[in-house]
Amino acid sequence: MSEYIGIDLGTVFTRVASTYSSSRHEQGQVTVLDCDLIKRQIRTAISVRKNSVLVGNQITSNCDIENTAYFLKDLIGKTHVDKEWKSKFGMQYAIREQRKGDDQGLKVGFWFDNTHREFLSVEYALKIIIEYCREALNKMSNSVKVKHMAISVPSYCGDAELNSYRALMNMIDVDTIELVRDHVAIAYYYGCYHMFHQGDKQQDICFVNISYDYAFSMICSYQNGWCYIQNLTISRYVCGRLVHEKFEQLFFSKLENSPYNLNRESFLSKPRSILSLMSVIEKSKLDACLHGLDSCYVDMSKIGDLGMDQLEIPQKEFFDCLREDRLMTELKKMILKSKKDSGVGRLDAVCVCGSTVRVEPIREVIDEAAREMGTKAIDVLSVDEAVCQGLVYKMQSCYDMVGNNRYGMNGGETAFVMGEGEIDLNVPHRLKNDRDDKNEEKYDSILAEKQKILDERMNTIREYNKELDKVHDFMNEMDEDHRKEVQLEYNRYSAITGMDSSKHFYPKEHYDLYLASLEQFHVNLKKWKKRNYCGVVSIVAIRNTGKVPAAK
Repeated sequence: MSEYIGIDLGTVFTRVASTYSSSRHEQGQVTVLDCDLIKRQIRTAISVRKNSVLVGNQITSNCDIENTAYFLKDLIGKTHVDKEWKSKFGMQYAIREQRKGDDQGLKVGFWFDNTHREFLSVEYALKIIIEYCREALNKMSNSVKVKHMAISVPSYCGDAELNSYRALMNMIDVDTIELVRDHVAIAYYYGCYHMFHQGDKQQDICFVNISYDYAFSMICSYQNGWCYIQNLTISRYVCGRLVHEKFEQLFFSKLENSPYNLNRESFLSKPRSILSLMSVIEKSKLDACLHGLDSCYVDMSKIGDLGMDQLEIPQKEFFDCLREDRLMTELKKMILKSKKDSGVGRLDAVCVCGSTVRVEPIREVIDEAAREMGTKAIDVLSVDEAVCQGLVYKMQSCYDMVGNNRYGMNGGETAFVMGEGEIDLNVPHRLKNDRDDKNEEKYDSILAEKQKILDERMNTIREYNKELDKVHDFMNEMDEDHRKEVQLEYNRYSAITGMDSSKHFYPKEHYDLYLASLEQFHVNLKKWKKRNYCGVVSIVAIRNTGKVPAAK
């Protein structure tokens, strides 16, 4: 078992990638682990009972609907005052923010016996799912345990969502953990997997990703082992939920016209778990997008006691619903605008990702946009698999290794160029060892500036660590009860990011959070009132004397 894994927290299901090796898989190959390997299906949802928290396949239609959080990922960054969220999902339990406790963050409320409400943080619920993934992977092998992890973040993720993800990072016990945006993971996947086989061939690629949540068009240039993201255009309106809503509307219209005469309200009152309903609809939507099928059949037997086995939805009717919508026009405009804004001349290919690109009218629009840009659409990829594998490539690039194969992606010596004049020193995107000689001076200056910033951060952290060592020494002289309180504060602020000061590459957010946490610990320590001592213990006094003030 590799110590590196990538986890794509999907809307309905969570996917896992690793350099897992067995008789079925080549040693060191990055592989997306399916349900057959993990043995259990991992749903991005939880259910709470009085004495247990259930995840994955443990969640069945027998769970209490009020105590099941479905589409858990959509709760990230949301609060009870988010009107858009409340109207869209219509969930009956509240979301509130709590800043105290070990699982601080957004709380999901669950009812028990209609009298008692338990609150569980969204971040803590996602932590359970991630630990569930890691536990399943560890059971597959008795060798190396999972120590390094990367988690996908939607490309459109804002500050509220990122703060929620960072709270999640602080709860997971691994050596290093990274947040990687979906489009960066896809760029890594294509760069590491395809460019490794194509050598130094220069390519300008347009990636079109149409997923459940959003759609994006990304223009990437691969040359001399470097990846340049020239443009990224994101739309939460184009496709994504719009495709799902169209299918859902067609589903309920078919249901109302069936001999059972069920409308939306009566139907929703039948199932014991909304999760089963949404999972069945999502799977049926994917089936409706497959080539070669005249119809998809919704398995109604899994939803509840409705008295019917299946509901037929003709594929042509579904496609016709999409053709009548603005979706097609907006999708084409998004792709063409991305190419225009990138400044790239002629594209070599348009790579399409996601299940909805198999929808006939959507694929026709992508093909038409590709022709107008002087190229053609190729490589229908599974976006989940591309993101999962890209997470592992991205994470392991910091260590210049991908399994047993050396790809030369040294995160400590390279920079990721996002476009002319805009350089992000926190994300490495070097794809090969060789560099273009005429760009040597340019890249050397970038690397020198990067190293200077990293050295300054590391020096500051080392100084704070020296102070923390002194704090640790004087804590040994305290009484046991008092020492536990200070130890709790010490652990919270000194190990909040789990960073190893001996390593020299971490995202800027890690350093900023680490330094801010240490500073806050120093402030709290200055204000700390001792039960057994008179006055306030000051970090300055400790620095000068190395001893705790005597009690009076």
